[in-house]
Amino acid sequence: MTKHQHLFSPFTLGRITLRNRIVGTAHGTAMITDGVPMEEDIKYWEERARGGAGLLITGGTIVHPSSRLRRRMLNEAYLEEAVPMFRRRAEAIHANGAKVIGQLVHLGREMIGGESDYPLRAPSAIQSPRALYRPIELTHIEINEIIDAFVLSALNLKKAGYDGVEIHAAHGYLVAQFLSSGTNKRNDEYGGSLKGRMRFLLQLLEAIRKETGSDFVIGVRLSAEEEVSGGMQLADTLQIVKVLSGISPVDYLNITKGIRGGYVKDLTIPQGVTVDAAREIRSATNIPILVSQRIKDPNMAEKILAEGAADLVGITRALIADPEWPLKAETGRSYEIIPCIGCNQDCRSFDPFLYCAVNPTTGRENELDRIIPQSNNIKKVAVVGGGPAGLEAARVAALRGHSVELFEKEATLGGQVRIAAREPNRRELIDVIHYLESEVRRLEVTVNLNQAVDVNDLNSFDTVILATGAVPEQPKVHDSIKGKVLTVYDVLKSDDLSKGVGETAVVVDDGTGFWPSLSTAGCLAAKGYKVIYVTPSRTIGASIPHESIQLLLNRLSTAGVQFMILHQIAEANGNNIKVRNVLSGEETLIESNLLVIDAGRRQENTLAKQLRDVAIPAHLVGDAISPRRISHAILEGHRIARKI
Repeated sequence: MTKHQHLFSPFTLGRITLRNRIVGTAHGTAMITDGVPMEEDIKYWEERARGGAGLLITGGTIVHPSSRLRRRMLNEAYLEEAVPMFRRRAEAIHANGAKVIGQLVHLGREMIGGESDYPLRAPSAIQSPRALYRPIELTHIEINEIIDAFVLSALNLKKAGYDGVEIHAAHGYLVAQFLSSGTNKRNDEYGGSLKGRMRFLLQLLEAIRKETGSDFVIGVRLSAEEEVSGGMQLADTLQIVKVLSGISPVDYLNITKGIRGGYVKDLTIPQGVTVDAAREIRSATNIPILVSQRIKDPNMAEKILAEGAADLVGITRALIADPEWPLKAETGRSYEIIPCIGCNQDCRSFDPFLYCAVNPTTGRENELDRIIPQSNNIKKVAVVGGGPAGLEAARVAALRGHSVELFEKEATLGGQVRIAAREPNRRELIDVIHYLESEVRRLEVTVNLNQAVDVNDLNSFDTVILATGAVPEQPKVHDSIKGKVLTVYDVLKSDDLSKGVGETAVVVDDGTGFWPSLSTAGCLAAKGYKVIYVTPSRTIGASIPHESIQLLLNRLSTAGVQFMILHQIAEANGNNIKVRNVLSGEETLIESNLLVIDAGRRQENTLAKQLRDVAIPAHLVGDAISPRRISHAILEGHRIARKI
């Protein structure tokens, strides 16, 4: 029996019964063409149902053309032609034992990374700080049209076999814009008091219930706190919940926190961030409560339920990382769960679809089947390098039945990820290395640490996978100061960098705007340095996910880091650093005690070149091909190991 008794107990939601309390909360896949789900989308949701979740809430579903992006990569539930594929999706989910609800949304004044052919619409003509344009204020006719569109969309999903719908009244989208006094300045019956601001939501709920019947589940997603100046606070949400508790249409409340650009909490935010708010809301209502956001550990999920903080637990990114999270937890194999590391890098870029940094099969379900095929030709395989690419290659090769031996020249596994995880706010990155190391040892891969290898060490192997990684490029500076210049990796790896109270450190970005240089700036500021961050880019952190960049900039600003954009090093001599504006050519002299430069990385492929002269098949993966990101490393290690 599972030790997670509450998590894996059934639960009645409206007229349906869930096999457990695990809910995959709403998110889009972008596997959509002209508003209609693709075959890839069906397969994606089928895998999450097969993995054991009790309920899946499909997201990214709009109700009206005025909320449509030009790319049309959101589900368009109002389209009759989309119903057959919605039905295919529902059937695939039901066939694997899960229930399915569709989240319906109108974006209102918000833009989500794409242009629309239509003007933005909102309760009041107040521009969102996250949008390029000011919205127009909705007329009564338009309000009624949008309510009708919600109803039509709900009916289409019911026709497709869905068990219910969830009204998205959170994250600063249209319904939330009506609810908040900060965004609703109307002086008619849809504004003013809470009663007026709730009118739109209540009319939606009443109309949908009337048309869909009593056997159709209706939920509402609410931001307990919007976490922006002038936004809704917990006290406001409790008032809304009190009103909803007195009416019949609502079968559950889905409690979240945040607003567009800040609700997908990254690894710098504590796990279970919304649990306390959900607990308070649950104590104020008899409506079942679903809580989500940064819940990735089955033990935490069990505790939330056991303590009565919620009735259901949502785990979106945990299911993106591992659709078998529920099944593994239920069967006592939590140690086999692929951990979400909260980086938001691939699951939020939609380039072009939903992917995952730590699970290469996510978004590629039609290409990479969940079942690793056994090899018909068992080989002796050497994997050189114990970073994410090498570990994933070793894991998959072992699953295929090969005899695998891994060589790592350092005393620990992890490669660049272990270095990145030394930044205090990004420690959770190491979880994926712990998982991969656990898996290769469970699969009886022979792991050799502190062992560099050459060609002679590999003669007995049938195949070699080279995951030798990359090394930092050394900054090009004058010989007189070479000893005083560090790379960002020197700083991140250092345990004994002296305290820098009162000293100035200049950190120079390579222009890519990614984590290494910004993490370094944060580490030095924490040691007391006055940090000046220099970048030739016109912005800070251009390659960092938008859910992470504002949090990062707030931390660095609070720590006193100063930024010089559109600048690069012109000259360094002793403690004098001269930087030049890349546009005007104007130069500024900075007196600095420490110069740290991110000059990028270059692939370490020395062994690969040597192996070209011998008859052993060798395959390069990850940074050894080209220095990139963890997702590339794991994907390439996975693909190569499937082929050998």
